[in-house]
Amino acid sequence: MKSSKGFLDERITRRFHDRIADSLARQPLTLQPGAHRERLRALLGGLGEMTFYELLGVTPGSSEEEIHQAYSELARTVHPSHAKNLGMGSSEGALELLFERTTEAYLTLNDPDRSRIYRMATGIVPAAANRPSAEQRRQEQIDQAARLYRLGRGQTAEGRYHDAVQTLRQAVKLDPQAEHYALLAECLARNPHWLKEAVEAYQAAVERSPHDPRLRAELALVLERAGSLPRAEEMYTSALSLDPEFADALAGLTRLRGRHPEPESTAGPWERALAFVRRWLAGLRSR
Repeated sequence: MKSSKGFLDERITRRFHDRIADSLARQPLTLQPGAHRERLRALLGGLGEMTFYELLGVTPGSSEEEIHQAYSELARTVHPSHAKNLGMGSSEGALELLFERTTEAYLTLNDPDRSRIYRMATGIVPAAANRPSAEQRRQEQIDQAARLYRLGRGQTAEGRYHDAVQTLRQAVKLDPQAEHYALLAECLARNPHWLKEAVEAYQAAVERSPHDPRLRAELALVLERAGSLPRAEEMYTSALSLDPEFADALAGLTRLRGRHPEPESTAGPWERALAFVRRWLAGLRSR
């Protein structure tokens, strides 16, 4: 199929080339070299036969967001800068052509007028009867979020926290469940520069599961690390209101109140902490 490049000049290609290069510099591709080479060879082998829809892996009924996401993933995969690292230096020109074709596909399908003209020229007709219903599309989002959550758990277990954060951000966008936000917050909290975002993610988890003392205690711990001690104390206290013997919350509250030690007692630290909480709860009931 011939390329219709009436609007795709060198300046446009260069702008997208540089934009994707910046994206790769900020977040390198994690695809294994062998699998990456096979993917590129398969795309190059079918380039002359694939429609724009087939190249991007979308359908005529795909949304703008889906087309944009598909382009972003494919462009990062086929960017010519990979040629040297993959031992494909002799194929750099072919990758340039593949990247250009990918960008042309995106700019065509993402524009209503151009996509309509393209469909007319190629004889591609959207099958309205085959388009998923809103309920089906929502279920697809939920299923995709669940897959991303499982992937994020695996990345977390391997210590790949940066990758897990990127994965889980997509999961909460598709399906904002408490467990998705909680794992995202846990990964964000690994980086001291991301504590603010970790707090926000834990807050979102608490909002979606307000009766879980564990989430409140974990939020309190991050607030404590961030220096927000009054808010941390409030969260530890609210966790204990749900479970008066929740160990993590007892320990956190004891730690925060350590500046004002109790009188000497023969009781152990846990007994003293538990006694303090019980007195606090009794005070609340008497108000």
